[in-house]
Amino acid sequence: MTTLVAYTTNTWVSPLAMLRLVGPARQAGLTLIHGNEGETIDPGRVSQADRIIIQRDFPRHQSAYRQTIGRARAEGKPVIFDLDDWLFDLPDDHPDRLNHYYAAALFPMLEAIAEADAVTASTPQLCDLLRLFNPSVFLLPNCLDDQLWTLRDVTLRGAPFATKQSLAPGEIASQEDDAPLTICCMGGESHLPDVASVAPALFSVARRYAGRVQIHFLGARPPAALGDLPNVSWSPSKTFVYADFAAEFGKQPFDIAIAPLRDNRFNRCKSAIKFLEYSALGAPGVYSRLDTYSGIVIHGENGFLAGTPEEWEEYLSRLVESADLRVEMGQRAQETVRQGWLLSVNAHQWADVYDRVTPCRERSLAPEVDTLLRAARQAQESWMAEKDAATQSYSLALAVQKLEAQSLAAKVTQTEAERDSFSSRLWQIEHSRAWRLLQRYRNFKARLQKLVLRFVPPRKIAVEFDGEVNLAGPTNPLGYDVIVLPVMDWESRKQRPQHIACQFAQAGHRVFYARTDFCQTPNPRARSVAPGIIEIHLPAGQPVNLYQEAMDGSLETNLVRACAALRKTFHIGRAVCLVDLPFWTPLALQLRRKYGWKLVYDCMDYHQGFSTNTEQMWRMEERLARESDLALVTSHFLESELLPLNPHTLRVPNGVEFEHFHSEPAGSSPLSGLPRPIIGYYGAIADWFDTGLIRSLALARPLWQFVLIGSTLYADLEPLKGLENVHLLGEKPYGELPPYLHAFDVAIIPFKKTPLTEATNPVKLYEYLSAGKPVVATDLDELRHYADQVRLASTEAEWLAAVEAGLEDTSPEIADARRAFARQNTWAQRFELIEKAILELS
Repeated sequence: MTTLVAYTTNTWVSPLAMLRLVGPARQAGLTLIHGNEGETIDPGRVSQADRIIIQRDFPRHQSAYRQTIGRARAEGKPVIFDLDDWLFDLPDDHPDRLNHYYAAALFPMLEAIAEADAVTASTPQLCDLLRLFNPSVFLLPNCLDDQLWTLRDVTLRGAPFATKQSLAPGEIASQEDDAPLTICCMGGESHLPDVASVAPALFSVARRYAGRVQIHFLGARPPAALGDLPNVSWSPSKTFVYADFAAEFGKQPFDIAIAPLRDNRFNRCKSAIKFLEYSALGAPGVYSRLDTYSGIVIHGENGFLAGTPEEWEEYLSRLVESADLRVEMGQRAQETVRQGWLLSVNAHQWADVYDRVTPCRERSLAPEVDTLLRAARQAQESWMAEKDAATQSYSLALAVQKLEAQSLAAKVTQTEAERDSFSSRLWQIEHSRAWRLLQRYRNFKARLQKLVLRFVPPRKIAVEFDGEVNLAGPTNPLGYDVIVLPVMDWESRKQRPQHIACQFAQAGHRVFYARTDFCQTPNPRARSVAPGIIEIHLPAGQPVNLYQEAMDGSLETNLVRACAALRKTFHIGRAVCLVDLPFWTPLALQLRRKYGWKLVYDCMDYHQGFSTNTEQMWRMEERLARESDLALVTSHFLESELLPLNPHTLRVPNGVEFEHFHSEPAGSSPLSGLPRPIIGYYGAIADWFDTGLIRSLALARPLWQFVLIGSTLYADLEPLKGLENVHLLGEKPYGELPPYLHAFDVAIIPFKKTPLTEATNPVKLYEYLSAGKPVVATDLDELRHYADQVRLASTEAEWLAAVEAGLEDTSPEIADARRAFARQNTWAQRFELIEKAILELS
């Protein structure tokens, strides 16, 4: 038995690998060894095989390719190059041409073709071109793998027309109650220009047979003008695994197939695989009149060949209007496949060709080929020189930054030397006789001031009001107020702190919501910001950064006095301090000691995961967690962190304001100017947001539009520069988010996998689901608990597949299930858990 080792850039389950390598080897009884898995390449596997297959653009891995060829030559084993597309002449608007995917691979491919012992190709046209570079070229046509595909019985699907007479231009076919006929167009995004070339004919057919014909696009979306018609539909391909695609496509209930191709050299070299796949299902089809199909389609018998829009419209109309013609042509097409194009019948050709190939001596190239290869080498070297120039420019910028860093380092060294000199002088001063006398005087002065202050009452402070403030007590029968010591200000992006505060207020509790900055006046200030919610602005002698500094004794004293004034002014009796940030710990503990107010720590994030937080905050958080009467956590990760510190730890995930998000707003969408599909995100775009992933997805799917809404503070936006299908819209108010969300086709949570994100229970997950949107997110431990509602992905390939699957989720039932889940996870339900736990505190 012949053993092959193959090297390819495609996955081993992709259509290319299955059609050209895996399927033929299996049915021909050949042993196939994978020479690589992705970019993990093992040239040593050459020793295990009799023949070496190099496929398509694998030579782009030039070092590994050279090692593979060198080993094959040393062991006297023949090398066969396999190609199924003329990649050297991609159309100008082909996605792979636009993103330069093959730019670095074309010259290595030409060299590999020229030096191979033999070349195999899928079409006669491709063979003719390849013989310019290598005289030993063999045709191995793509066949239908009958181990994957089942020839479906040809039956009449769709209702026949009441009359078989031709309709005059502009005349509308009679309407019937039966299901319409379906015309299927299957293909990826690279075929969009081909579809556009016949769009006028499809538009006419769709309009002419409105109500009787449905045109369905499987894979790529239809052109805009077609997509707006009510009887034109679309669904993405469910899978990139060819075997799964064959099984799924075999179930598609369509009546007529189309395969348009523009007339260019790239398309003329393509194989007729779509004819084979359509015909396996017994579907009659209209195909472009090119070499691609003219070698297998007998016009008018097993299919139609069309060259102009008028011919496309004519032949589609004939198939629509005649049920007998559809059945007869479908049967003949399937018989064509059965008689000559099944892989089980043709697999021996692969074995025969491989047996005929032997290692050959070095051949001299024809002068014109040698000239072409030199031109290709020069083109690639020019392109690489441009890349090198860009790299050198980037390196120069880095060098400048390095010099600046060195200058800063020198300044730091100088400053440290000055500091050490100052410290030495300070030590001398502090250990001098004059300093000791001064300290004695200061201690005496302090004792004297303390004695005097015993007879002088402290200056009273009073609450100042900004506008009208309701001084009435809580209406809740439980009768306690809530003091929120927050992590964000009230007017910030509406998140958990504001939502929970609103729930307390709606339940009849007064809520006093502090600011994260301090006023420079001696008195605290108060103002109403929402029904039942009073914002308090506490005083401090100087500005303080809550996220990086600790509360000193002086500030603590000021804040306690300010809270005493608030307590007196608002007649606060029972109260709960709801603390969001460890900075507030000393104040909250003092308020509990003085007034008996319960202390509840609401832990929303893993503070050690923030790059801006300090070690003193972590130490303060541990104290807060240990000494709180109740600790609330949002995620399983945070629960595992705090539960060992405090047995009274309760996991309360985030929630959603369901009514705000679930209904689609009236009026035009703010994203109506963007083509679809729209892949959307809103929220913070910071250092934990994976902009590198977004770049990869945007390049892989240039027709997808990525809409990112939110502040970009601390984000690395460099990967997103120059991407026309990535749209950064900035921060949007909470009230304006629903129209954007409902414009998304798929909503995403593309976070990096870090301790911070592993601890996150994203609010946006519930908001996305409230709108019924499919959600794709990074595979985080916390989100695995919601795997029934969200697709999780780790690699670029997984992300692409998950988003593709999400785009297909157009079922109203699935959307309703997502909304039902969100409806069970509202902020009102979260509040019930919190209030119950507070009431249980002894």
